Amino acid sequence: IQPGDMVAIMRTAGDVGAMQEFTSDKRKLHAVADRLKWYWQSSTGLNSFGAEGDVRGAAAGEDQPSMLGGASTMYSDIETIRRLILVANGLHEMPGRKSIVLFAEINLFDTANPLANQMFELLADASGRAGAPIYPIDARGLPTLALRASDNPRVPQPHDITQTSTTELNDVVVGAQQNRMGSFLASQESMRYLAKITGGLFLRDNNDLGVLMGKAMEDQQGYYLLGYTPDPSTFDAKTGRRKFHKISVHAKRKGLEVRTQSGFLGESDKDTTPRRGTTNAVVDALVSPFGSPEIEVGMTALFFNDAARGSHITTLVNAKAGDLTFHEAADGRREIAGDIAVLVFADTGEIAEKTAVSFSGSLRPAEYEKALKNGFLFTMNLPVKKPGAYDVRAAVRDKASG
Repeated sequence: IQPGDMVAIMRTAGDVGAMQEFTSDKRKLHAVADRLKWYWQSSTGLNSFGAEGDVRGAAAGEDQPSMLGGASTMYSDIETIRRLILVANGLHEMPGRKSIVLFAEINLFDTANPLANQMFELLADASGRAGAPIYPIDARGLPTLALRASDNPRVPQPHDITQTSTTELNDVVVGAQQNRMGSFLASQESMRYLAKITGGLFLRDNNDLGVLMGKAMEDQQGYYLLGYTPDPSTFDAKTGRRKFHKISVHAKRKGLEVRTQSGFLGESDKDTTPRRGTTNAVVDALVSPFGSPEIEVGMTALFFNDAARGSHITTLVNAKAGDLTFHEAADGRREIAGDIAVLVFADTGEIAEKTAVSFSGSLRPAEYEKALKNGFLFTMNLPVKKPGAYDVRAAVRDKASG
């Protein structure tokens, strides 16, 4: 970390948000890194590679995949991409040169997943608008692809073992190793593609992850900033449909390689800078995965379905009263005013529902003391129109302090 650098450590699983805020304090970053835990039920599983030819417990002639290699589902495939979109959107309003370094050890998406291409277009657009290329790092380092004790390659089993030639045995071993090499290269494909569409670098084949991290930082030392005015037809104002437009940059001098974002969605830039003192500032802060520690907020989201309201999420938000500003009135009451907002993110990374309201109160001395002890509890209901997985985020703003 160089002087002036700010770093935040994120995770792509679990709840949305930063494990800590941007900081240049290495002690805080080390503390966050120490809290990172290995999760055995992740899509990677116990091993980066399943055992070759593991057919124990399978019927004759049937393949049985090893459960040690993890499992991939449509939701897990796009979850990491969705979190990256949130991170890129959160970096949009931050000044200076930015980058996203992703440590991964799995294929991030399945090409058969119908949402994969759509999600990558959203990510390429968000990364380009934020000026934040992505640097995927294969956290497996330089793994050995040789056979292990857990492998069980299928070797011909004649009645007389002496009838199995050395060539046959060699072909089986070589074939198993080639299968593993193919699986390894395929597992890197999405990370390579991710770097390509955002203008970053895919860093791999080194057991010293610090060296790879240094290469990502070195790549940030110099760059060209190019821009142009798109044709009005780029933005389909009639239908509102956001078409993805590809971008390619070529250098006239031979031997040069140009890396840039792959394209953008046909949506014009807007002044999204939140104005201090408005409810929009709360909503815009929620879109960013980098929260603010100024007001301590707790939240519980509960799903309900009833005849009157249908499917909906009831969100309970608790705000620490001691972090809010109270003004003492002439009659001894304590007055307070603020805003609260709740956003519901769909599994595509887009905002499914949102609500924001203002609140105010005038508390007697006894009520004020009780509020300082227990905080304020807000209840908000948001409809759920489609089935699926959702992330709910809440924020509270103090009007006095902005």
